[in-house]
Amino acid sequence: MGVEKVARATLVCAMMVALGAASPAVVHADTPCKQWTFDGYTEFDFSDGGKFAFDFAGSDISPDSADHVYEIPPNGGPASEDYVHGGVFGNDLSMFTKRLILQGGVTDDGFAYGVSVSQTGGGSGSFRSAVPLKCADNGG
Repeated sequence: MGVEKVARATLVCAMMVALGAASPAVVHADTPCKQWTFDGYTEFDFSDGGKFAFDFAGSDISPDSADHVYEIPPNGGPASEDYVHGGVFGNDLSMFTKRLILQGGVTDDGFAYGVSVSQTGGGSGSFRSAVPLKCADNGG
């Protein structure tokens, strides 16, 4: 009887090992980014065809470090220059210039989305970043 118990235990262990080897591996999903940043040249495309571009690396664009902004009209034409302040704070985006207020967020894929509101009476529209922002959580 002792040999039979050992044989059964061995068989059970062998079956568990075989089943374990055949079972799918555990998949660990990526952790959502907790802090997005701009990575130099950034462009937002507006729903009306206009563009909003600036050159800044980091997340918080303070008045002292704001770089030129180029607002490109929907049908081309000369770009207007301005300064941008605000930034991306975690997954929330809040920025403003003399002419625009931009409010939105960054989704798990890194793209910024939101609504732009004219401060000069020109209405509002949606925007999306042309390329994903960078996740600061993993060093870039």
